[in-house]
Amino acid sequence: MGGLGPDARRLLTRPPLGALVLCSIVRSAGAIPLLVDLDRRWLEWGLELPMEQKLERSARLLAGLNADYYGFSTICTSYHITLRLCEALKRVAPNAIILLGGPQATATAVETMQSVPAVDFILAGEVDNTLAMFFERVRHAPEAVPGLCYRTGQGLEFELNPPGSPPDAATFLPPALDLWGEPIIPLLPVEAGRGCPYGCRFCSTSPFFGRRFRPRKAEVVLNECRHLAEQYGTGEIALINDHIAVDRGFLTELCDGWKADPLLSQIPFSCSLRPDSAKADVIEQLAGAGCRKVFLGVETGSQRMQRVVNKNLDISSVVPVAELLESKGITFTMAFIMGFPEETPEDLGQTLDLIQRLLLFPHMTLSLNVLGPLAGSAYERDFSQRLVFDGHFSGQVPHNLGMDEGGAQFMRRHPELCSADYSFPLEHHTAEYIGSLARFVRYVGTRLRLPAVAAARLCGGFAGLHSRWLSWREGCGSWDNEGYYSGQSFVGDFMAFLTALCNGPMADGCVPAQETDLHLLSMALEMQRAIDAAGDAANVPAESSHIRLTFESSLMPSRALARVPLSPTELAKALAGALLPGWRPVYLLVSPVTVRTTDDNGRMVPQWELEVRELNGVVQEILRRFEGGASLGNVVDSLLQRPPSADIPNTQSSWLHALATMVQQRYLVVLESGQ
Repeated sequence: MGGLGPDARRLLTRPPLGALVLCSIVRSAGAIPLLVDLDRRWLEWGLELPMEQKLERSARLLAGLNADYYGFSTICTSYHITLRLCEALKRVAPNAIILLGGPQATATAVETMQSVPAVDFILAGEVDNTLAMFFERVRHAPEAVPGLCYRTGQGLEFELNPPGSPPDAATFLPPALDLWGEPIIPLLPVEAGRGCPYGCRFCSTSPFFGRRFRPRKAEVVLNECRHLAEQYGTGEIALINDHIAVDRGFLTELCDGWKADPLLSQIPFSCSLRPDSAKADVIEQLAGAGCRKVFLGVETGSQRMQRVVNKNLDISSVVPVAELLESKGITFTMAFIMGFPEETPEDLGQTLDLIQRLLLFPHMTLSLNVLGPLAGSAYERDFSQRLVFDGHFSGQVPHNLGMDEGGAQFMRRHPELCSADYSFPLEHHTAEYIGSLARFVRYVGTRLRLPAVAAARLCGGFAGLHSRWLSWREGCGSWDNEGYYSGQSFVGDFMAFLTALCNGPMADGCVPAQETDLHLLSMALEMQRAIDAAGDAANVPAESSHIRLTFESSLMPSRALARVPLSPTELAKALAGALLPGWRPVYLLVSPVTVRTTDDNGRMVPQWELEVRELNGVVQEILRRFEGGASLGNVVDSLLQRPPSADIPNTQSSWLHALATMVQQRYLVVLESGQ
């Protein structure tokens, strides 16, 4: 997919739940909603198009709708783009009435109205009960709309009404998925509840939802899941909430109902949990009902920092939770944050040590970001006068899509609106170091986790491994960025670095017990080379200017050809001799099942399992169409003219969703421009 930056994949997403729920609210008020997906439009126009031209085209597109009101939902990652688009829309259509809502506009309502005259109204907070009031009263009694911020004259004068009460969960409406335009939705988002009763200092969503968990009735959630699955078909349902086990009665009723339902019992679901609530009985309930993915926010491995950030987890409970989830075959994401202002080297080391332990669980996925000053969070409030704009951004706020010079100027002019684009002053580290370390750990923990863990053991932890890596790469020019780590050249470089670490003088001075750890690293490198050999043996181009294949996961549906335990040496021999059954283009998933001490010398010996899958026929055909340097647009046109499957609706959106799935499953890897 040449010419697309790494964040292009974010444009190929599941349905926008919040926007579609708003459309349902608009309908309930007797109005007609029009949904405009600018993400897809920008993809069609090409991400190389300069930002100012994207904004101008978008403004003209919106103006052509002749809508009574133009509503924009807002989040921190794109607020500067949203506000610049509002200004562009006003230039094209001076009489357009612009309404903002969502977390970012709510947290910065006063500042936005003061700084951006193009914005006419902001409806703060949850709008389930107030959007209909807005339509009814805005022209004659705006002061009667709870949470409304509105202009009172021709200048910048405005009023902000007191907020209303948070809506009861019984009033939540299902999303207007018919406006999404897709007859089949592979991943269905369904709202299970809102709010979080905890007060983490880094979080902006908990204040937005009033720090009170409001679960919907389990029966209502089950009925909505069933109805949507029947109507749109799905391979997975994402239950959207902050913490599904806050109300144990809700959880029990949900899981029992899911198991008993003939349709839902065949559909896996995902959810979110606090680690200290992931008790054995909770995990048993979730696994028994068909839960296959869980998101858990750990944030920091330091018990001291848990208190500082007001998360207050018992760190000693995290690894046992991972063991429970692993035993049930549930894929789980553990989320961490680095770069807290008060974080000491000891605190940071404890976080890295916990990540290192968790990476030995095959079902664990790492999420690691640098702390961002999210508007509305306690951290942002406490440090608002000390934030700096230095080009070091949180991983929560990527800028590949909108960080042009106009965007940078807007952020400098309006720090009160763009706090998430700024950095915290750090007491014990530099922003450069934290950013570099976070990128390194995130990518080695995702792409080469077992060799990385083995090498980290050898170097006294991830901080030591990162230091040696930087020394090894010294003099290589500008390379320490997201584009480098997400590209294929990083894998080759890191393997060469690990080989030097394992075999050369770089191993000198390693921590005690280095013989054991060198043995583990050697075994891990052997396995990684076997995986690389699988790529060669599959007779599918492993790399071209527009597509790269990795061997990490599989795109269902596919048929398992073999599942056998093999050592790295045995796997390499089998691949070299083409001994796998039914050998033809296949997709290999190779992962460690356990890592444990088994020999007489106490050396770590990994246990492996190999799964060989047939490469899906539709996937093979799409990959062939990328050969020879075909662009994304050309491939989509080709698929529309000559569809490779009658099972996928022959629409541009459907093929973009298929490509998105291939990106997520790593059949396709998005490249930087020019690569």
